[in-house]
Amino acid sequence: MAWQQVKQFNINKMGKKAGWCLQNVRLGFGITSGKYPSAKADMQAQSKNGTLHHIATLPQNVAVPVYVDTTSVYEHVVVYDRGTWYGDGVKINAPNLKYVFGWGEFCDGARVVEWVNTKKSNEEIAKEVINGKWGNGETRKQRLTKAGYNYNLIQKLVNQMLTKKSNETIAKEVIMSMWGNGSERKRRLENAGYNYTTIQSIVNRMLAK
Repeated sequence: MAWQQVKQFNINKMGKKAGWCLQNVRLGFGITSGKYPSAKADMQAQSKNGTLHHIATLPQNVAVPVYVDTTSVYEHVVVYDRGTWYGDGVKINAPNLKYVFGWGEFCDGARVVEWVNTKKSNEEIAKEVINGKWGNGETRKQRLTKAGYNYNLIQKLVNQMLTKKSNETIAKEVIMSMWGNGSERKRRLENAGYNYTTIQSIVNRMLAK
């Protein structure tokens, strides 16, 4: 799971009009029309809707609006974009996080980021393990578990893939009726990770000799 950009931020399109921070940020995200009269109103709406998040959870892979407590009754909003801060059309220093209300999924009523499921299938992860992308031993177990995967299940798939028989060997087993017939054969072969059409083609070729 991860945050994904819905509306791209472009600093070159961000407004620079003093006193119009919400509009400036909105334009940076390519949002043509606004919904709220001030950054404070936008922030309060997100707080009510549950789309305003604590600054400690600020995502590092997307651009989001960040609401700052100021002396103005309208408060202030800036943009955090992958390590860089922007305000009113220019790059700025990071605000004092002690005075930050939080960051939002929306900007002036329009969604700019969304939470999506980016988790790969167990089969994909097993192939990555074989390719050495997840380390070995205890390191592999810790990394897989931390990423939300079942280590034992992934390892079982890895073992199956590494001990997988050749298509020719499976075709011979099919001829010996070890994989059933018809739809049952197809189901069992595909569940075991084999291409049914390829195996059947080899079977037909062997029987035609």
